[in-house]
Amino acid sequence: MPKDTLRNAYGLTTNEASKVRCKTGAGVIGRGLATRNGTGPMPGHAHACELHTTRRVAQSSGIMPELTYFDEVCGLLPKEYAEQVSTLPSSSHEILDKVFRFVAGGSYPEESSPKIHQAWADGQARSQKRFQELKSQSSHKRPRDEDDSADSQGSKRTKTDQDDTPVFTLHNISVSSPIRKRVDVTVHKSTLQLLNPTTSSVELNLPLATFKRVFLLPTRGKAKPHCTIVLMSDDAPTSNSKQLIFGVDATPPPYNTTDYTADASGDNTRHPKGTPILPHLRTFLSHLPFPTLEPSLSAFKSALGDVPGTEGYRGAKPGTLWFFSEGILWDSKSCEFWSLSDIVNGELPGVRTVSATGRNCSVVLCRKVPPAEGEEDDEEDVEETDIGMVDGREQEPILRWVKSNRHLFGKTPSPATNGTSPEKPPRPDDSDEEDSDFVDDDDSDGGEPTSDSDSDSDNDAGGGGNAEDEEEEAVGSGSGSDDDEVEELDPARHPLLRPAMPRMSRAAIEAAVGVVQEEFLGSKTLEADADGEEDDDEEDELDD
Repeated sequence: MPKDTLRNAYGLTTNEASKVRCKTGAGVIGRGLATRNGTGPMPGHAHACELHTTRRVAQSSGIMPELTYFDEVCGLLPKEYAEQVSTLPSSSHEILDKVFRFVAGGSYPEESSPKIHQAWADGQARSQKRFQELKSQSSHKRPRDEDDSADSQGSKRTKTDQDDTPVFTLHNISVSSPIRKRVDVTVHKSTLQLLNPTTSSVELNLPLATFKRVFLLPTRGKAKPHCTIVLMSDDAPTSNSKQLIFGVDATPPPYNTTDYTADASGDNTRHPKGTPILPHLRTFLSHLPFPTLEPSLSAFKSALGDVPGTEGYRGAKPGTLWFFSEGILWDSKSCEFWSLSDIVNGELPGVRTVSATGRNCSVVLCRKVPPAEGEEDDEEDVEETDIGMVDGREQEPILRWVKSNRHLFGKTPSPATNGTSPEKPPRPDDSDEEDSDFVDDDDSDGGEPTSDSDSDSDNDAGGGGNAEDEEEEAVGSGSGSDDDEVEELDPARHPLLRPAMPRMSRAAIEAAVGVVQEEFLGSKTLEADADGEEDDDEEDELDD
């Protein structure tokens, strides 16, 4: 094979063509070029591979650039397509490699300019979404020879998918449950989809009706500020419960979000490094059909810092108890939530602390268990959960939270309040306004007893029966008075104004004890004790 032919076919210099010709052999090159130029017979798939072998030798020698994506695609194409690709000019192989790289979600070429870098990322995000839409549209097509029932079912599915349009997407999010990988999380009108960020294939499709609660929590134990989102289908997890947990740094590296509310094709926005993601998280969560619960220091403040929760252990698993005005959340897998209406309110509060030493304590959470179908609800079943190894200093804020919310334990919230009760807890520091009714400003003498009170006190000391009779008469006379009238209390009869019990000397106390012993034990016992003492004295004298 002449060197000029080889040079013109691959765009090589004379020296480069000589190197490739020596390494591959004239036979392989000749057959490959004949196939490319159409001057020889169709060699089939085997001869097309010889053409790629020639180019790979040139790439390994550094003569031609590596076309990784082009080679991989050509090796996987069907036989007919591979033969057609082998007939294309070699000058088109490099641009095809870049196209395949772009479609597959690969990184931009190293030799490209910075402008191409930005356009590459934006174009890839839009193209992946468009490819997904084309894929879903093609999957809706069906053969015409299906029966009528399949026709109606297919049309229903198509209509449902068309109605379930995307609303907002968070790209490249780290999910920890139910799968552990980075995905694009897209909220639709009726579903929540997790998409592969490279291929845009659906990893998981979850109906929004499955979930009932969502929490936006600060992640503890991270070097940098971090947020965690928890979606739960049930407050008390079961084998059929669904939970979606994912997290992201509060100020992540450059990230993308796509908003479909204004434009159906999606408005993809690239946020530079250092842009807070919390506002976009709240925008994402606002499209869910239930409110987002966030812990607040106004509801609970840890004794160890400005954190609305406390750390502990449930069995051997560490986690955090988050205290809300709506209930308590345990954030370790599997997450569990105790709403105020589910917490028991009996003789003991449904949330209490137990401590033996005071250094550590356990938090006991009691949940009402609904009766099974067909069973009578005579006795309330209670399920207790123990969160141990809680710092003992957390007992005071926990008990303070219980005191402010206990009046809502076990009560079903009204729908009008959207899960929160309008009732306010009693404040322990508030004084009763009716206390002023017991004090008359005109008759008050500063708390000092009057002359009447002195005489009454004397009567009480001399004869308690008369005072009791007077009190009974006062009660009897007050029972027939008008309910609207408030009876004024006599300060003289106040227990704090009565004279204290006089002090007794030791001799008087011993005499009183002797009288009681003589009354109950009899004089014989006392005489026997006296004789015993005399005998002991005589024995002591004989010993001397």
